Amino acid sequence: MLAILVYTSTLLMLVSSCRRSPPRELPVRMVATFNASYSGQIFVHADGNLLTVRGSPPRELPVRMVATFNASYSGQIFVHADGNLLTVRGQISGLPNSSTLGVHVHQYGDLGNGCLNAGGHYNPRGVTHGGPDTASRHPGDFGNVRTDGMGVANFDLTIRNSGLTKNDELLGLAVVVHAGQDDLGQGGNAGSLATGNSGARLTCAVLGVARP
Repeated sequence: MLAILVYTSTLLMLVSSCRRSPPRELPVRMVATFNASYSGQIFVHADGNLLTVRGSPPRELPVRMVATFNASYSGQIFVHADGNLLTVRGQISGLPNSSTLGVHVHQYGDLGNGCLNAGGHYNPRGVTHGGPDTASRHPGDFGNVRTDGMGVANFDLTIRNSGLTKNDELLGLAVVVHAGQDDLGQGGNAGSLATGNSGARLTCAVLGVARP
């Protein structure tokens, strides 16, 4: 009888304790890790009705692209896109000697038909043509490059307001070198506002992902 009383008393104490303090769900801490084109982490902490979110918003990674020119014109142009900052470096040989030539990114990556299949200038927002530093410009308006007496053009261009919405926006498109000088949209006619009156297309190459 004594053992039964002790057991009953203990059971009553347990039941009473459960009524006073119901089991509490433990907080949960979660993390979202962004990879590929974006990097960063967001931490989410859930504790009942309380939810906290910490961390930095995912940042788009820079993209380094390369356009390789072949046949009678040879060389490479490297394009590095990081937000609004766009840099263009590289060299092309075999071009007309001592000339000023317009260079632009066009809307397609099709190099056929003497580069004509590349279409017009890449112009996703429907604005007028310009130069690297003008207020109105296409994202791929690289302005002019000057060749030396041997027909070699060295590219060293920094654009601080590229107008790109994504770092990989120019991937797969064609870089076209023209036969004439780009008037940077200042020629006072429709051709100037569309292409800078840069003339025929000498050579072109597709922008691809560069090796690290």
